[in-house]
Amino acid sequence: MRAAVRVATLVLAVSLAAPARAALGQAGPAASTTIRVVPSAGATEDRRLSDLEQLVRAHALVIAAQRQMLDGLASRLDELLSLGAPAAGSAASAPQAVALQTPMLPSAGDRLHEIPAPEPPETAAMSPDRPGFGEGADVLGRGQFELEAGLTYSNAGGVRLLTMPNTLLRFGLFNGLEARIGTDGLSFERGDDAPRSGTADLRASVKFRVLDQDTAGIEMSIIPVVSLPTGTGGFSSGGLDPTVKVALGRNLPAGFSLGGNALVSIVTDSDGRFTQRAISAGVTHGVGARWSGFVEAYAVTPSDRGQATAVALDWGATRQIGDNVQFDLEAGRGLTPRNWFVGFGLSVRHPLWNGTGK
Repeated sequence: MRAAVRVATLVLAVSLAAPARAALGQAGPAASTTIRVVPSAGATEDRRLSDLEQLVRAHALVIAAQRQMLDGLASRLDELLSLGAPAAGSAASAPQAVALQTPMLPSAGDRLHEIPAPEPPETAAMSPDRPGFGEGADVLGRGQFELEAGLTYSNAGGVRLLTMPNTLLRFGLFNGLEARIGTDGLSFERGDDAPRSGTADLRASVKFRVLDQDTAGIEMSIIPVVSLPTGTGGFSSGGLDPTVKVALGRNLPAGFSLGGNALVSIVTDSDGRFTQRAISAGVTHGVGARWSGFVEAYAVTPSDRGQATAVALDWGATRQIGDNVQFDLEAGRGLTPRNWFVGFGLSVRHPLWNGTGK
């Protein structure tokens, strides 16, 4: 029984080795080897089984040797192919690279480069409330801060007045609403009487938009103001003086725009209180990318208690520097009563927190 099992095992091994030997034998005479075992005439059954085992082992050794030889030939072939390939980037390799190129999906990095970068939010154009008598209808954008300041020199009937820095601080609280505080600042007056100097009253106000040109065809804002009696040297009214101002504006084709104000104030003087009204209208035109000019007419009635209506013209130019700085020049002429004035100023805008738009 044991002998039968050993014979079956040897037959199975030979049957498995024979195909591999036949395939490897196709490499040629040098790749094949024949081993013959001649049993002796008087060998026993165990001897014959031992001879078969030696035969199987011999075939296994032959197969291993031939496999090692084929592996060496394959390695040598790879070396020859790599040495014979043209250098990358050479002129000869360029057409082959195109011919052998296969479609590939873009890598993650390529897809990232194809995604356009988000555009920065558009910065609204500056619209300071200076120069000029009237104020614009535009409201400072949410999260924006703007400082407006300047100097004005006037001569009315020989009385010369210098005021500075004519400051207005604006804070964009929400889209369509801003808080404001301002003052003419220091005042220096010279005339027939003794020179005097002092500080002007402080004005606190808000500006809120009620109409937008995109939806209503016209820009309209309301500006409630209260003047606080903080001035000195005879330049204060001495009372809380309220004002309600309506500002209108409309952009026109070809770089033109129209603007106007109407206001009513309650003014305090030594004799009590009186009502003062004013109206203004002007046109602005852009000249190039950064320059613009304006002409404005306005009237104040009465100019003071018991005085006639004051009518004046003013004109000037502005120059924007970058996105957030504007320089301005202005001059004006009083028609009734006769007087004149000149001035210049600077407006600077700066974001306090994230916010865009008007």
